[in-house]
Amino acid sequence: MTTINIPNALTMLRIVAIPIALAFYLNHQFVLCFAVVLIAVLTDYFDGMLARRLNQCTDFGALLDPVADKFFEMSFTLVLGYLGDLPWYYVVLLNVRNLAQLMSIPVLMWWKKIAFKVEPTWPAKWGSALGMFVIISVVLNQMFDWLLLGQLQTVLVLISCGFEVYMLVTYLPRFLQIYRGKHDTFI
Repeated sequence: MTTINIPNALTMLRIVAIPIALAFYLNHQFVLCFAVVLIAVLTDYFDGMLARRLNQCTDFGALLDPVADKFFEMSFTLVLGYLGDLPWYYVVLLNVRNLAQLMSIPVLMWWKKIAFKVEPTWPAKWGSALGMFVIISVVLNQMFDWLLLGQLQTVLVLISCGFEVYMLVTYLPRFLQIYRGKHDTFI
């Protein structure tokens, strides 16, 4: 039975924040969008920290946290890409990698009956953080439209692309190791 604790509630708040932040963005309420995105980013930081500090780490939370991150990034980048606020190559790269990882969860958990422990590597953590910073930079650019913000956004997108390529290229060997039961991490 899954119990709701503070860290898991924060993670669920991040999922609830997706349509709210996107509604604000689509209605050109960029300050409100920024506030909701910032809250979502903070929940990503605090859910894991609190889970460890309060000794409230759960299998449900370990699964929900990366899923919430992927849904947040995928939802935002798809909308931002559709609107032309992010380059298509970045949107495709980020979403292919996230979708591939999301699709493997049912394969591993239900079809193979393999429990996995989510222990993201540092490149995966930085890659996720960069994806969130790219989203923040787009919202800030809409708020202020400064040349420097546009340039920062371009640099963040390019660096994030590097991390996405790395995560995608290293993902398949890890997935095969997990599938064979020879690896204990998923991300």
